[in-house]
Amino acid sequence: MGKSHQAMVPQFIDPSQPFLIPLLILLVTYIVVDGAFLPGYGFSASWIASKLKDGATVLVHRVGGVFLIGAAAVLGLKTLRESA
Repeated sequence: MGKSHQAMVPQFIDPSQPFLIPLLILLVTYIVVDGAFLPGYGFSASWIASKLKDGATVLVHRVGGVFLIGAAAVLGLKTLRESA
């Protein structure tokens, strides 16, 4: 469970009540929201990719790769600073 979902848990969990019902509510909500939005992201990305020319698709892939490598480098440097 990601941190964004963990942030929702304490807002509706009553420690004096059983934990199963709120957990099931969170689980069903997560499945419904992800089940609705993630296919939409995939279909829209597929549609956009089909509209791009071959050279533009390669450019989008390279730019995305550069951002992912940059994010990994930033996280790695942050981890090194924290451990030093």
